[in-house]
Amino acid sequence: MTMWNGKLMKENELSKPAKIIVGAGIVILLAFSAATAFQNAVHGVVRRPWALSIVLIGFLCFVFPKLSIIRGKKLVSFGTGFMTEHQANFYRAGYFLMVVGLLLSLA
Repeated sequence: MTMWNGKLMKENELSKPAKIIVGAGIVILLAFSAATAFQNAVHGVVRRPWALSIVLIGFLCFVFPKLSIIRGKKLVSFGTGFMTEHQANFYRAGYFLMVVGLLLSLA
């Protein structure tokens, strides 16, 4: 395999070690978020209730591009492969806003 024939690594693709590191980070973040959410639910405390609005805005930015894909082309799809550039940007912004809202509500 050489880098000249394009089989070494594709553009915007994580390497295997990076996928493992990112996956482990996501699992740790989800475990921390679940533990914090459970603790807040038990104690009846929500530190930043306004952060839910950020999550909802992010969810809307995520859902609208997905609905256009579901309505037009494919019922199940992952990623931005079937989206236009504008839709893909909204899709990514939606994910970003949902994560930021989640972190703000739990931290």
